[in-house]
Amino acid sequence: MALGRLLAPLLLFSAIAMAQDVPTLEDIEQSPELDLQLESELKADLRAIDFKSVDNLIGEEDEKRKQKYRRLRFKPREKPWSPVPYKSLLKKYSTLEELDTGKQIKVGRQFFVLAREKVQGSQTAYIYDSSGKFKYKTHTSNLISIQGDLDLTPPIDPLITYDEPDSFHSNDPALKFESEISLHGENIKAQFVRELLGTESKTAAGNRLDLTTYYRSIMPVQFGLSLSYQTAVLEDITGTYTWNNLFFGPMVKWAFYHKRKVEWNLQAGFQQSIFFDLRDSTSYYALSSNSFQLEMQRIKQAKWGKWFLGASYRRLNPHVKSTDTDVVVDSDRGLIESYALSIGYRLDWEL
Repeated sequence: MALGRLLAPLLLFSAIAMAQDVPTLEDIEQSPELDLQLESELKADLRAIDFKSVDNLIGEEDEKRKQKYRRLRFKPREKPWSPVPYKSLLKKYSTLEELDTGKQIKVGRQFFVLAREKVQGSQTAYIYDSSGKFKYKTHTSNLISIQGDLDLTPPIDPLITYDEPDSFHSNDPALKFESEISLHGENIKAQFVRELLGTESKTAAGNRLDLTTYYRSIMPVQFGLSLSYQTAVLEDITGTYTWNNLFFGPMVKWAFYHKRKVEWNLQAGFQQSIFFDLRDSTSYYALSSNSFQLEMQRIKQAKWGKWFLGASYRRLNPHVKSTDTDVVVDSDRGLIESYALSIGYRLDWEL
């Protein structure tokens, strides 16, 4: 009965195989040609399979895995377990222990120090000296780290000096000038005219008109240019002698006192004559001379501007260039001195 149950499925499979013309195991064992045919078909099926698609799938999975799990790169430290030095503020009344002697010191004020923990997370910190070596140790609670704040600030070169900027600053590109016009009444000692013409008198009276312009700067001393025109008359029993001249040259001024609306200044200048004529009723002399002038002024701000009074000394050193007479004259330079009082007006202007 049990044998029948086992044989029934085999008979059924054999019948189905025969009906579908499928070779059975017995046919394969009895027919070597059929065995070779099945083997060749199996190899052909294996060659037809594309394993590259499987390799591509493996590569895609690797890329997805790399993107999902990004490798973190850390800069290795020489000693990963060693703490890092940091700048800190040592609190007032902190206790320090000197490493060499063990002596304890209590500081009376705050200090900026360079410190380092004994190990990371330790309650003991070492403090460096100026040579970069450990000098003291203290409790880490006595230190306030400022390293993070310093890292936020830009580095500053200690060898460069940075000037403190001005609180107020202005720039005025305009050129500032001050011009003066003054009239001088002179008392002249014409020693040169007396020696040249043989007059008994050597005192003459004259007038001088000065035009001066200074460049105004922040310096206490101002520089400028001056143009002076002079006329003079010498009265003598031998006749009347007149001269006029024009001088040009540099001037310098120093305002040594200035308060409210009053200013005192001292001026000095050196000039050279452009022309210098000396005449009497019968003769003419062409002279050349240089001039040195020293003047003091008092300037006051008034309703109609700046007016000034002055006193001056002037020295001329003339000599004869040519004459229309047959008289032989000495070519050496002579001397003419004058003392004057002046009145004038000053105008400030810009360019």
